[in-house]
Amino acid sequence: MSEEVKHIRSGVYILYKGQPFQVKKNQIVVTGTHSHTKNRLDMKGVFSDQNESIVFPPHERLEILDIMRKKAQIISKSAGLQIMDLVSYETVDAEADDELMSELSEGDEVTYIEFNNARKVLEKRS
Repeated sequence: MSEEVKHIRSGVYILYKGQPFQVKKNQIVVTGTHSHTKNRLDMKGVFSDQNESIVFPPHERLEILDIMRKKAQIISKSAGLQIMDLVSYETVDAEADDELMSELSEGDEVTYIEFNNARKVLEKRS
């Protein structure tokens, strides 16, 4: 599904350069006295933690991703994480930010997202 840049809201996941990004901010930018307005999207990469600030024409269309948040339990914590989905009971490998990794331990319930067989733990559930 694609959407015009002027209608994209913060918190939405989009596909840019083949990678999923979460839109943090969408603001209108005027580039000059005789030119049209533009929209600047401030985005953060989901798996790369890369920040991007890109200017687009307001009528350009970007692909909107439907990334679902899922619940899991940590089975093993060694070099990476091994988690078990609490709905399908499937066991998969996942990654997490270094700061979050220090808070996690085996048996904790977490929230994660999945895109193209890559998984990332977002938060520890209480």
